Amino acid sequence: MKNSRPILYTKIGCPWCAQAREVLDREGVAYDELSVTSDAAAFAEMLLLSGQAKAPVLDWSGNILADFGAAELGPFLAARVRPLKVKSRRVALRPVAGSGHAADRSTTVQSKLAMALRYLRASGANAIPSRFAARLRILPVIFASLLVGGCANLSNHSSGFLDSYDHLKADPKDSHRLVYERTDWRKSDYTSVLIEPAVVRLTAEDQKKISAKEITDLAAYGDKALRKAFAKEWMIVTAAEAGTLRIRSAITGVDTSNPALNVVTSLVICPVDNGGVSVEYEVRDASNGEQLVALAGFTNATPLQGLWAYTRFGQAHYAIDHWSIELRKIVHPTVTKIAAK
Repeated sequence: MKNSRPILYTKIGCPWCAQAREVLDREGVAYDELSVTSDAAAFAEMLLLSGQAKAPVLDWSGNILADFGAAELGPFLAARVRPLKVKSRRVALRPVAGSGHAADRSTTVQSKLAMALRYLRASGANAIPSRFAARLRILPVIFASLLVGGCANLSNHSSGFLDSYDHLKADPKDSHRLVYERTDWRKSDYTSVLIEPAVVRLTAEDQKKISAKEITDLAAYGDKALRKAFAKEWMIVTAAEAGTLRIRSAITGVDTSNPALNVVTSLVICPVDNGGVSVEYEVRDASNGEQLVALAGFTNATPLQGLWAYTRFGQAHYAIDHWSIELRKIVHPTVTKIAAK
């Protein structure tokens, strides 16, 4: 018989997992917790149920909330009968505060496969006769879980690129981004953009990961991505003129992928060493310097973006392309582009 208690899949040292436990405990929800860091079968269950490798994941009778933070957990809980007045069972973990991003999925077939994997996890209540045989069946998952140790570590932070961060507001539809837009600016007044060279402002830790040439190449890719995103709707100019927007950009964090490792693990399960990026943008009136738009965002890639995981900066480039397009959507013009240079 299926356990009626929600199951929370977590990773050791994961800040979003600690926040999920806080919310569940505060709301009086009884749940079982499985650490996918130390339990390979639990990791396999989580992958099958959610289609990705990030924690936390909450399974409530087949309703799946994946890679989430407190903002997404509240509505999910409100839609279900709670609380269950039984003391929660958990493994010893280290609590850290944080937030995350969510995708809500329900998959009947995956739930059944996950239940089969729970049977394979040996315990006093459900152990099959040979524990060794059960573990042999999930050796590929054990291998993958050892490689996927903790949470992706990029987030929005104040790099100093923007003059001020006080006016940035969290986007209720996307917890990965902070946005400011002046409400009274007239987009129809602008027909051209001046794109300044991108800068790279990495933390000391990130600077250790990549070479000086790679930093230069990353900045060049940031320029290219912005030009590509804006070229279809804007006249791109090299000097400020009437009706011009000035766009400044910074790459403030980067995680690289390990192509060789991802090739090997893809033969077993999926790419496990995923990259990402954090960025900051601002758009100003080129004539008077007034800030019209500011955007800060980050992307921690998942195996679902696996096609970009086989080059060192593939997933970072994918994320830069994504955020360049997001910026373009915010400043989408209300007039048709008249020319391009």
